[in-house]
Amino acid sequence: MLDDEASPLSGAFKAILRQLQSQLTALDTCIEAYSQLIVKAVKRSDICQRVQTIPGFGPMVSSAYFNEVGNGSHYTRQGCFCFLRYRSPPAKLWG
Repeated sequence: MLDDEASPLSGAFKAILRQLQSQLTALDTCIEAYSQLIVKAVKRSDICQRVQTIPGFGPMVSSAYFNEVGNGSHYTRQGCFCFLRYRSPPAKLWG
C-alpha cells in the first residue's frame, strides 16, 4: 500500500508510515536481541531454573520474578518463596 502510486494516501502520510514501519522493525530487532540475552541469563541461573518448574513460568516470567524476589532469603516466613532456597518445593504447596 505504501509503494502503490494509486493509493489514496498522501505522500507525506506515506513517509510518516514508512518511518513508523522502520521504527517498529528496529524495535522488533532490539526486543529479539534482549529476549535472547534474558534466555541465556536464565539458563545460567539455578534459581530461575527452579522457578520455571512452576506451570506457566517461562524464561521471561522467571527472570522478572527473580529480579523482584531474588533468592527469597529476605522472606522470614515459610511459604511460597522458600522453594527458591531449597532444591524442591514444599510438599504442602505442590502435593
